[in-house]
Amino acid sequence: MSVVPQTAGAEVVGVAHEVAAEVASGRPAAKSRRWLGWVSLVGFILFAIDTALVMNGTLQHGFDEPVARAVQSVPWGPLTYLMNLTNTTAGLAQDLFGLAVVLALLVYERRAGMLMALGAIGSLLDQIVKISVARHRPTV
Repeated sequence: MSVVPQTAGAEVVGVAHEVAAEVASGRPAAKSRRWLGWVSLVGFILFAIDTALVMNGTLQHGFDEPVARAVQSVPWGPLTYLMNLTNTTAGLAQDLFGLAVVLALLVYERRAGMLMALGAIGSLLDQIVKISVARHRPTV
């Protein structure tokens, strides 16, 4: 039996649909921003916990290695060429290419360029975490 009355549950679902529609349209209002703030905070906390577990080596034997073995045992076929291409262009060359794309998008459409620039912050954070952890790739 639910402790929350049906009307309150329906109201939450209605608010969730409204927030999702605002976010999907690209024009989040104040109500949507509040929800996005909480989602971002929870995501950041989960990211920090995951980073701490990885850096301590807690997840390596119980999770990372079995998943790495499973992924590496899959015959990827023609996707292997694309994977090798992304591995070859990884690092500084890929970062510079990404910067050029963001700048071009800023010139073409300012709002889209700003959103790409915000996404690039995540990529920068990814690079910082990879450098700080500096684990070797598992081989099978």
